[in-house]
Amino acid sequence: HERGQQKLKLEQNSEKIIIRGADFNLTFDRERGALAGWETNGQQLLTRPLEHSFMRARTDNDYIIGNPGSYYEEWQNAGLDRVQTTVLECRAGELAAGGVVVRSVTRHAAPDRECGILCTSLYTIRPGGEVQIENVVDTTALPITTLPRIGMKLGLTAEFEQLSSGMKRRVLL
Repeated sequence: HERGQQKLKLEQNSEKIIIRGADFNLTFDRERGALAGWETNGQQLLTRPLEHSFMRARTDNDYIIGNPGSYYEEWQNAGLDRVQTTVLECRAGELAAGGVVVRSVTRHAAPDRECGILCTSLYTIRPGGEVQIENVVDTTALPITTLPRIGMKLGLTAEFEQLSSGMKRRVLL
């Protein structure tokens, strides 16, 4: 494990994955495939889980009456205005350096559609409390010509006004 830092403790059951460090705890909800709790120094930071988010804002052209084949209509026909999340996998394993990796695979699609968005998320948690998230988003099954806005959303306690991210993006087309 990393020099001078304790190995993380990993606890798992059918509902949750809990990772305990010296001054933090992370809880993953296996039914949602998401990071649902982040406690540091006894304070819970999250008010809502960290989950994938897909959107497409309507444009003025979408509102024109008699505009069949608009991007918004394409979006609706693909079912992207009513996606539901299905967790295909949510598991954790210990790393040689004392950390933990959590892998979550989710499918986001309308209940009446075969096609959807497949997301594979890898959360690498280091003994010092650093969390690195890598998302691979596969949209190749979608019958659309424009990609949705792809991101993640969460709820933070009111004390937090700023959040920094060293984001890297990779989208499979």
